[in-house]
Amino acid sequence: MRDFGNKPGAGSAIADDDALGVPAVGKSTLTSALAPGGVPAVQRKDDASSANAAAVDAESAGAVADEAIRADEDWKPATGTKTTTLTGTFGDYTVEHGLTKAPDPTKSDGWGDYHLKITMTPNAKTGTSTIAFIQVVRRGEISGAWHTKATDPFMGAERAKRTDPKSGFKVDRYDATKAKTPFYGMQKGSSGVSETSNTHAGKHGGDKPWMKDTPGVGPNAENAEFVATATDQSDGTQFDAVKWGYKYESTSKTYAELTPVLVKAGSAEIAGRDRAIKKWNDDIATSGSGIDKAPVKSDPAGTASTLAAALGAAKVDEAAVTSTLKAITDADLRARVAACYEMETGRKLSDDLKAKLSATAAGGLTDWTK
Repeated sequence: MRDFGNKPGAGSAIADDDALGVPAVGKSTLTSALAPGGVPAVQRKDDASSANAAAVDAESAGAVADEAIRADEDWKPATGTKTTTLTGTFGDYTVEHGLTKAPDPTKSDGWGDYHLKITMTPNAKTGTSTIAFIQVVRRGEISGAWHTKATDPFMGAERAKRTDPKSGFKVDRYDATKAKTPFYGMQKGSSGVSETSNTHAGKHGGDKPWMKDTPGVGPNAENAEFVATATDQSDGTQFDAVKWGYKYESTSKTYAELTPVLVKAGSAEIAGRDRAIKKWNDDIATSGSGIDKAPVKSDPAGTASTLAAALGAAKVDEAAVTSTLKAITDADLRARVAACYEMETGRKLSDDLKAKLSATAAGGLTDWTK
């Protein structure tokens, strides 16, 4: 079962990935590699009605054009899997990843397959937490626009409702109304939340938590980006987050894999994740829906929205702004709030604080304005 849902169908286009080419933190080892195979050239019928000399020249020219087309059609990216090891703050991560079946753009149903499995070995910093994964995903156009609207390819009203319009990220469940839990690969039923074959919860000193994903690739232009966060199932403590993804486009003979990498607080990806989780909690896991909220220990996206409203007011309530910011003492949380603020407003929080607060008030917020 694909947690993200069905493979995109004919006519799908999947998004730009600005992070492609970011080096992995850790070590990658090739564990298997399969030689790329060709696909038969598409056969085209000659025009039987062409019988004059001009047609002979046209046929020759057409043959050259056909050869160029066949060259594109014959191209297939190499397949195989790698293992990347990452060392995070809260544990080590073994990530199996790679294209296991190349897309075939000559067929409307010529889907390829990508394989991803993340296994975490938690360290003592995770305490007694039972850990599972919450994953967010965004897809869009090769040109760079993320899919956010119900009318975008393979979105629909349900997925659009849980998509953050700024980042394009949404909590990765095939259908929130059926899964009823934000935890990847899990299902909520009458007896509670249970695991499927796509995931397993674990803890330090016990079973290792893991998740696997097998999204479809192509056969049309496609780009996808995912962020999987190891999360305490009870209180929402967020541990390390792993970013992964790929880009595919047959016409330009492009296949680029985003080698799995740890992403940090303050990045646009973490801001998008935080906004997607807030979107799930505010708009999806509503009263009477039967859908579980994502457990959270902090709400940086909500704090950023509050600050944006306060700093955008005709008269800024300096006391409210400073008390809100001084209460946040964790450096990672400060970075997440600042990143969410910049994503929402297009401006740096430090710049707005210096521009819209008095010198005295701004001077007391050096952790935020430096």
